[in-house]
This record gives sequence, C-alpha cells and structure tokens, in this order.
Amino acid sequence: MTKLLFDSIFVTCKLEELDDFIKEKETIEDSIDELRLNVNRKMNITDPEHSISSVSSCNASVLSEVKLPTLSVPTFNGKIENWIMFKDMFVASVIENKSISNSMKLQYLKASCRDEALRVIRSIYF
Repeated sequence: MTKLLFDSIFVTCKLEELDDFIKEKETIEDSIDELRLNVNRKMNITDPEHSISSVSSCNASVLSEVKLPTLSVPTFNGKIENWIMFKDMFVASVIENKSISNSMKLQYLKASCRDEALRVIRSIYF
C-alpha cells in the first residue's frame, strides 16, 4: 500500500524535480535506517534495572486504568514535504492493524487523502 502511494507521488513529480526527489527520499530512508539501528542497539543493551522482566512485573490493574487519547488517521494532500509523516502515521495506525481488511485499509487511505493525492488514488479499487 505504501509503495502504491510512493509510486503515485513519484508519477506526479515534474521531470526536472525527479532526481532531487529520489536523492531526498534515499537520504531520508538512510537516516531512518540509521536511527532504527541506533534504537535497536540501545534496546539490546542489557540493564537489570530496565530489563523486560522488571517492567513486566508492574501491576496490570494499574496499567489497564490508563486512558490513552484516540488517534485519528492522518491526512495527506500530495505535498512531498508531508509524505514521510503521513506514511509513518498511516502505516502505524492502519496498515499494521491486522483487524482491518485490505479493502477497508484502501477506504481509510482514500478517506485520508486530499487534493492531488486523492485525485491520484480515487480510481483504485480492491
């Protein structure tokens, strides 16, 4: 699904902006990969005070009382500067949700797009 969105953005780029777009995308992806690697390294450091077993010993009834705010599905208007934030939020809130069917994910995508992005994906059916 995210590849489809990237392809749509890629297709709408002006030819003279294409090389810059690809370079910027690769730079951002490299930065994200590096950040993920750093986070994974830090999470793998074993510290007895912060180990999973000590965290899992927390009282479950206290944790169940925490009320988290409802997350809304982000919107995307087709502007490349908004793409990364939209993609990350959409993947986390919709794509990775196994309880949502693929056709519903497509409907969420269509409902989340505006302007140029909506024009690009409007005719896609599942």
